[in-house]
Amino acid sequence: MLVIFNSLFLFFWINIKSASETTANYKKKYLNTYISKLNYYINKKEVEIMYKEKRGQAAMEFLMTYGWAILAAVIVIAVLAAFGVFSPGKYVPNRCILSAPLGCNAGTADTTGISLEIRNGAGEQVSVTAIDVTGCTEGSITPAIPDTLTDQELQVYTIPCTGGLTTGKFQGDITITYTKTGSSLDLTSSGEIVDSI
Repeated sequence: MLVIFNSLFLFFWINIKSASETTANYKKKYLNTYISKLNYYINKKEVEIMYKEKRGQAAMEFLMTYGWAILAAVIVIAVLAAFGVFSPGKYVPNRCILSAPLGCNAGTADTTGISLEIRNGAGEQVSVTAIDVTGCTEGSITPAIPDTLTDQELQVYTIPCTGGLTTGKFQGDITITYTKTGSSLDLTSSGEIVDSI
């Protein structure tokens, strides 16, 4: 606005009839200088505006490029999660482990219950008095407990779970209570069963 006002003022100032020709020439020379400075100022502003627009465009292109890359990464992660790649339970191997002197030769779980194949490695006869597996509310165990195992004998115990087990990966802690021949002290052998149902 100030530039327009100054331009109009100079235009009228130069066009006022003056008494001397030198004053008119001086005024025209002053006006030409002013106009050239004004043009320089306007051009400089246009260049600055163009530079800012270019910077804004570059920033927008940068954000769009990274935005698409991030969106693609999120989609890939979502697809992998949907297929269960990030579910470590799928990759845990099936196993049945017991601490000495008893050993778990094999163990399976299904929707009705758990089966454990137990070996006596105590070097003497033991009497199994209780079997407890977390995650399974036990019914009556087959064969009936208490059960006697001779040295190195292998016995399969079927533990029905009242209410059943849900499909997927089953993981439960095993605690077997037993006594040695001629002893009344309860000893325990603990371990874990992991199986797919």
